[in-house]
Amino acid sequence: MAVASSLIPGPDEIVRGDDPKRRDEAARRICDLFFEGAESLSPRHVEFFDGILTKLVPGTDLLVRADIADQLASIANAPRNLVCQLALDDEILIAGPLLRCSPVLDESVLVEIASEKSQEHLLAMTERPTLTTGLTDVIVRRGDQARLGGRYGGGGVVHRRAGASLVNYCIYCRFSSPAGRPVAWVTKKSGSRGAHSQKPI
Repeated sequence: MAVASSLIPGPDEIVRGDDPKRRDEAARRICDLFFEGAESLSPRHVEFFDGILTKLVPGTDLLVRADIADQLASIANAPRNLVCQLALDDEILIAGPLLRCSPVLDESVLVEIASEKSQEHLLAMTERPTLTTGLTDVIVRRGDQARLGGRYGGGGVVHRRAGASLVNYCIYCRFSSPAGRPVAWVTKKSGSRGAHSQKPI
């Protein structure tokens, strides 16, 4: 890590400074160092990067943060505090990639975001490979069903949880009212013939 430290251009000084271009450049350089060696970094080294980047990245240009978030989204050992910081951003361009697939975000963080952020944030989370029961409940409660219906108009998986012998699905089914609005959420167990309908909240 001594080599990496020597390549990092005084982040505390840059954070205190007023040169946005210098901050953007420094954030990119440090992130590039992380991306290049992410697979071989120890938890201590990842924490080192986390401590620097959580101070530096928030003050960077929107497009810089969006690019960093996009690259972090698929990295299993991405700096956790930085990932959470970016996933909480009001700008969906920044938060979206992480909400869709980052393995670093756990249920507690996702539920917090789903409880507070926009419909775009909720919609991004529905694209995750799996959703926990708790997160699904918040999406169902807060989500604009008309918008989610556009995403799952043909019937799509909103919740999928692997179990010992069954996979439980919470599938949004677009039963249309006369006004064309979706009116039912359906919970379904794989391998069963029936389904249990629940009126939307």
